[in-house]
Amino acid sequence: EQMNKGINLIRTAEQKSDSARLNLRAGRKAMASLSFQSAAKYFVCGIEILGEQYWEIDYDLTLSLHREALEALYCISDFSVLEAVTENVLAHALCFNDEVTAHYYQMRYLTSQGKFKEVLCKCKDLLQKLGEEPLPSDISKNVVIQEFAETKTKMKGYTEEDLLALPAMTNRNKLAVMRILRYAELAALVCMPPLAPLLVFRSVKLTLEFGVASSLSASCIASYGSWLVNQQITDVEEGFNMGRVARKLSNRGGEENKPRLFCIIFGLINVWRQPFQASLDMLLEGYQIGMRFGDSDNAHSCLLMYGQIVISCSCPLPQMVANFRIYCKKMMLFNGNH
Repeated sequence: EQMNKGINLIRTAEQKSDSARLNLRAGRKAMASLSFQSAAKYFVCGIEILGEQYWEIDYDLTLSLHREALEALYCISDFSVLEAVTENVLAHALCFNDEVTAHYYQMRYLTSQGKFKEVLCKCKDLLQKLGEEPLPSDISKNVVIQEFAETKTKMKGYTEEDLLALPAMTNRNKLAVMRILRYAELAALVCMPPLAPLLVFRSVKLTLEFGVASSLSASCIASYGSWLVNQQITDVEEGFNMGRVARKLSNRGGEENKPRLFCIIFGLINVWRQPFQASLDMLLEGYQIGMRFGDSDNAHSCLLMYGQIVISCSCPLPQMVANFRIYCKKMMLFNGNH
């Protein structure tokens, strides 16, 4: 803090590098303790100390500060600074792999702004750059049924033990594809629903072929399970099994991955097999974890699912209204983006 207050006195290249590295370390420590506001401040300060010229002088340090800043800024919903940092990375990155993180957060930012068609356009462009098969532009019911049949056939060759024993995904390009498909799924659900299951099926196939990408694979298998329990298929038992597998796979990652997973499993799958009340505490836990880790998107989705289910559970209406007034006030703190 004291050093950063004297930022104008930092003049030599060596001093600037040392100060920026200290801000990078401080920001990472703040992120580890979930202090996102402080982390964002340190990362952005490190970027300001270096300036534009350091992309040529110390590329790795400059890129690291920008990457870390993207996550912290997203956690605190500071989208104006996040957009500037994103554009800076895309303007100076030496290769596509160095751009990828910026693209992820650009997609998340566009989603938070309700620009779902732009998200899908970006998804298609990124998949093309990564050499992936293009997404179909005309998606009929038969296309979805065919993709589902192919995915289900592949999944039949794997027991629960086989799925849990899959190795970790190490292919960097496939990891990038998994993230892109995940961020595009929500946009597809809103503005192009027939595309959403195709994104899920593709992610499942990538997991079977290239290994488990921790929370990303857990999420796509859970989404596949939610597809199994819908009204067209109604394979509730298999959908429930997929939810269980997804939850076990998620244990390979950290607790921060639970909000999205809990939203799918306890909001969309388990309600078809277990009493509604069994999902309520888990959805609230997903909300609380999401808020603690800065994942407000999925935290609020858990809360939305909680609200839809609790109405059917014969809870006293005055108590329910009082609780939701508190939750609504908390959600409004996030600039109305959710």
